[in-house]
Amino acid sequence: MTTTRLRQPSVRSLALPGIAGGASALALAVWSLATSPDPNLLIGLIPLLVAAAFAEAFPVPLEPAGEVSLSAVFITGAALTYGWAAAVVVATLAVVIVDGLLPQLLAGAKRDAAAQGAK
Repeated sequence: MTTTRLRQPSVRSLALPGIAGGASALALAVWSLATSPDPNLLIGLIPLLVAAAFAEAFPVPLEPAGEVSLSAVFITGAALTYGWAAAVVVATLAVVIVDGLLPQLLAGAKRDAAAQGAK
């Protein structure tokens, strides 16, 4: 009796379709917002983006174990108020701000504080 080995999917084969889908959704959302500009859109999205980024940066602790981010509340608010395209942009920017820019800003602040202390 022979056994056949099942081929294990690589991380790349699983991640690339997800990245491609997310990037195409973001591109379509930006295109959708750019082709029908609404002057009130930016005024309404800025507070939702700030609130979503704040909720993403400071998740609520759950008692048994773990944490939960309440940024979905603000992203859903953007979707219900301004449509799916605005929600995609708010969600993407909130994650980019918290996971991409915030650590770099904090590292820069720590370097500056260390440089000030060394003087």
